[in-house]
Amino acid sequence: MSRTVPSDNPETSAGIRLGVIVPAWNEARLVPGLLDALRDQVDPDFTVVVCDNGSTDGTERIVADHVRRHDLSWQVVVERQKGTGAASDTAARAAIAAGCTHLVRTDADCIPAPDWTATVKRLFTETDHLFFGGLTLPRRDDLPVGPLRYRFLCVVNEVAIWCGRLLPENRGRQYQGPYVMVAGNNLAITSELYERVGGFPRTAIEDTHEDRDLTNAVRRVTDRYGLHREMVVTMSVRRIAVWGIVRSLAWYAGHRYRPRSTSTVDVRP
Repeated sequence: MSRTVPSDNPETSAGIRLGVIVPAWNEARLVPGLLDALRDQVDPDFTVVVCDNGSTDGTERIVADHVRRHDLSWQVVVERQKGTGAASDTAARAAIAAGCTHLVRTDADCIPAPDWTATVKRLFTETDHLFFGGLTLPRRDDLPVGPLRYRFLCVVNEVAIWCGRLLPENRGRQYQGPYVMVAGNNLAITSELYERVGGFPRTAIEDTHEDRDLTNAVRRVTDRYGLHREMVVTMSVRRIAVWGIVRSLAWYAGHRYRPRSTSTVDVRP
């Protein structure tokens, strides 16, 4: 599905104004690691918009202090409407308003690889993809994950990538190409396409998976999307630690598992 951009294409990575968007809620423990990882990117030419979603643990202050301490031209915005989708959309639109031509999203509990932003720019330049995801691997510095469990979780992730194509809601003649699992914590899209498809739905995680909804919205209008494994982010395994693998997979597979109380949806150990 990936097609190489012709060599005479005028777009170069130098012409990409990249905005990194990050929804955050009560991530005081993990967000410093993300901020350090973004500050240490090999390609530092990007802006960051962190959207605090009504945190009560000082997340907004931690991010603002980091920006001020390191004299960064990053933004911290606030979205009071509960929901990862709502916070992601607010961050995305703030980045677009700031002049960003391309967006890449990760989550506050994640650590992007050092070449993450450089890889995103390269993929936008070397392929014709307007929307794509990368590989999300388990973090090993958050909760105890030994070598065997790490390999097992990587296999589980591969199964999830391919099983998404089998779900009925991801299939149909309305789509211009096959389903690709593009996780919200490692997702890139042009600003033009983001606005064209309406962006992330302004929803809460217990209502719908906003990343899957955005993916399917893109698939309705174009086949210029894909998955690129060289774009790597590691994520916390805390949901699996609390719910177990089977329930976690069922949750991500269209909420086929739901906890009895919505108060337990936002897992924080």
